Amino acid sequence: HERLVGSEMCIRDRKLTTECIENVIMMMPFSATLIWTFGERQRMIWKGIKITFCLSVSIEFLQLFLRLGTFQLSDIFYNTLGGCLGSVIYGVCWKMIGKQQ
Repeated sequence: HERLVGSEMCIRDRKLTTECIENVIMMMPFSATLIWTFGERQRMIWKGIKITFCLSVSIEFLQLFLRLGTFQLSDIFYNTLGGCLGSVIYGVCWKMIGKQQ
């Protein structure tokens, strides 16, 4: 069983694995829903990034302490990236809807 670290976890033999994409996609709706639920319009991207980062770190530490999977910094990075993208997409959609009304 080979152990991969960092970018090797997402790119193997010059092919992108689905694990990274899944981590990004998993957090996109979370951050968008979070901003929508709490009505945060000011600094929404930054707040989405911070909350998603904290959630990702919490998940990884739970995996470490409960021995359910492995602690991976790449998961934190890609989850946070997904949170950022979700916040940006929500912000763009919110501004576009606001201009139409």
